[in-house]
Amino acid sequence: MSLPRLLRPACRRFASTSARPEPLKPTKTRRLLYPATFVIGSAAGILFFNYSPPAKQSLNPETFTAYTLTSHVPITTSPSQTSILTLLPPGNSPPPPFVPSKLQSIEIKNPYVQIARHYTPLPSKDDKIRLLIKREPDGEMSRYLFTLKPGATIELRGPHTEYELHPAAHASKLLFLAGGTGIAPALQCAQKLLDSSENASMRILWAVRHRSETEGAVSEELEKLKRAYGGRLQVGIFSDEEGGIGQGMVKDAVLSWGARRVLISGPDGFIGYWAGPKGDWVMGKESQGEVRGVLGPLHQQKGIDVWKL
Repeated sequence: MSLPRLLRPACRRFASTSARPEPLKPTKTRRLLYPATFVIGSAAGILFFNYSPPAKQSLNPETFTAYTLTSHVPITTSPSQTSILTLLPPGNSPPPPFVPSKLQSIEIKNPYVQIARHYTPLPSKDDKIRLLIKREPDGEMSRYLFTLKPGATIELRGPHTEYELHPAAHASKLLFLAGGTGIAPALQCAQKLLDSSENASMRILWAVRHRSETEGAVSEELEKLKRAYGGRLQVGIFSDEEGGIGQGMVKDAVLSWGARRVLISGPDGFIGYWAGPKGDWVMGKESQGEVRGVLGPLHQQKGIDVWKL
């Protein structure tokens, strides 16, 4: 999952580098003009710095669009809080421009601390956007989202491509390792991949700290997808209390089942354990880094594709 990034400022302050000539002794007329010029210039400056272009009425990657929070459904309350937020676009706006062949995220803006964070929407067949949110103890964004009530406005920007399901993937087997709320991109991936080809199949291994995290709406989402795609979608759920995902399960999925692609989504420690840490930030994006961890030898020996979300 991507880290918050500072929003770009809407404008830069004016700066003058030209030399200023020694002023003449002001006449009475000049004395009257200077205060007026100051007032007009100050007003223009205030107007300039507080002006922002009008928001577009449809979701787009460049500007933020105001969506309305229609429901906030708690999933778990202990040991951590998770909820599903449902957002409705402005009236008469076209459907969100999501692409069937890409895993995509959207940005949410926190207007109080001027940061934005990426979230991966859950599968949806209509124009609503549904997000699985976990309240992080030190997370400014999640704290903000958990204070909002139905009817509140949330500003979104996107969609942004996180991974492309290339045509070759449509007829292959894909393994998805999900940690915690990393299940959200796994669900989106399942819908898009399995809708794209009847020859595609997918296996999800979902790691959670406690079994209670798998209850409610998320479990219903999984069951709905399993009914829709039958044996082409396999799901395994593993809690820390039960030992988590075993290395043997992942190796078996690659060596015996024949997974050619492995996607990992979850906390940094989860991603690092399975595939090594992500790399440096380059041009505003976090690079993939080397494939290490448990998947490192499999990547080298079998040539599987590994992608860290």
